[in-house]
Amino acid sequence: YSDALQQSKQAITFKKNHKKALYNYATLLYVNNDVDGAIYYLKRSMDFKTIDPSKMLQMGKMYIEIGDYNKASKIFEELKEIRRSLGTL
Repeated sequence: YSDALQQSKQAITFKKNHKKALYNYATLLYVNNDVDGAIYYLKRSMDFKTIDPSKMLQMGKMYIEIGDYNKASKIFEELKEIRRSLGTL
């Protein structure tokens, strides 16, 4: 993973707001047990104009992993509201 981590880091250095590169880097950090770093880059990868429930769910799980239950709860509540608004809850 270290080569992929290096290449991914270079990609976000050249294109600081490239959502897919940020997401890939967050994923690699998570796989390498850097949950705090993964959360930081996962947040940056999210486009707040559109909602991505899968990324939100992933972030909520990461917050649970680091013991930040308040933030996880907020995200899960937001996801519940999204499902309600879509009629899937």
